[in-house]
Amino acid sequence: MKSIFTVFRFVLLGVTLIVILIFVGMLFLVEKTTDAEKPISTLTDYSKQSANSNQEIYLKAFERLRTEYSKVNSVEMDVDVKINIYKKDSTVAGSGQIKYLAKDNKYKYVNSISESIEKEGLMRNLDIIYDGNKFYMFENESKILSFQEKEDFKIPSAFPNPFFLPIEFFGRDDDNCPNCKLRLQDVKNPLNWEERANSILELSAKSNDGFIHNDIKMQGGTLQDIPFDYVVKFIGTSTDTMQPKSITKVKKDGSNLVLIILNDSRLVDGINLEIPYSIEIAAYDEIGRINMSAVFTINRLQINKNLPDNIISPDLEKVERFWNSDTRTFVEKIK
Repeated sequence: MKSIFTVFRFVLLGVTLIVILIFVGMLFLVEKTTDAEKPISTLTDYSKQSANSNQEIYLKAFERLRTEYSKVNSVEMDVDVKINIYKKDSTVAGSGQIKYLAKDNKYKYVNSISESIEKEGLMRNLDIIYDGNKFYMFENESKILSFQEKEDFKIPSAFPNPFFLPIEFFGRDDDNCPNCKLRLQDVKNPLNWEERANSILELSAKSNDGFIHNDIKMQGGTLQDIPFDYVVKFIGTSTDTMQPKSITKVKKDGSNLVLIILNDSRLVDGINLEIPYSIEIAAYDEIGRINMSAVFTINRLQINKNLPDNIISPDLEKVERFWNSDTRTFVEKIK
């Protein structure tokens, strides 16, 4: 009887040890799972240990932006612009308007600026059109419409296209390709994106009033021979909904070159993202002073609506002379 009791005691002890080991193991797994599921805004301790922490979360956020913009097949947008040019001892104020139409690989970008801004010689009124067959540029002052067979990626418009400013980092407009503005088809395969994605670095991650605020930095390019990085500030109620709040081109010393602030974001039919209806831009000089600022206000925006093909064409009634850029001659009409 004693021997049976002894055996039972050892068996009970062994079972107890097994249960304890299983319990400890479960606690370890639960702790690991809990840590993995922590929102990005609470992983600041981890970010101090890893220079590239949370990169996958940011890549997911960028991919969500790229995917949704890639689904855009047509755009119709009207925008008002208020602009200030800051001179040494004065400020020149003016205004402008933008009309943007796009359908697949076709687009029409019309901008006009007030006389006060045009006199500064920095901008001019231009219509840029690509109808799928020919590329056109109409200069309002000279009333000359130039055209060519090959599309020109360099678009010398007075203003950047506010539809693409929230995804500025997908573009390639720098010294290597000046005025190479984003088009709908560019978003599907951003040329510089792989290098930028691999350079993503978390700068800060915090939570405030139910919103996460996360700053990341990634590779940019050069602007007037000045190397710059992108700093993107994300905001959202979760890592699955966060979108850029501001985009800054910063010099290597941390000072600003260009600052883009995205405000008044709204849901728009045709895209599963909030689109900013008010966008502020500030450009800085070599010593860090603002030399130009602008506020874009979207008055009308329709996405993925049916647009007739003939709407994306030059307004021939405004044209007085035709310039064939391929033959470099004036002609009577477009052939």
